[in-house]
Amino acid sequence: MLEFLESSPLVDHHCHGVLDRDPGREAFEASLTEAETPGPPGVSMFDTQVGFALRRWCPPVLDLDAHAEPDALDPHFS
Repeated sequence: MLEFLESSPLVDHHCHGVLDRDPGREAFEASLTEAETPGPPGVSMFDTQVGFALRRWCPPVLDLDAHAEPDALDPHFS
């Protein structure tokens, strides 16, 4: 078993679940954190490290420029 485990590539199995609908922005932002409460007033989950990474890597998949502002993503949340 150890030989098999040592030969396997590293996989991050952490998953927050799969949505069966398009989320609105509020629901989408809530899924970017494991916190039980929102951040301070005026702070978005897009202002976190995961939010910065999301804004770098995901917009090009949506035919948007990398680092697109969160408001540019809104039409994709329908």
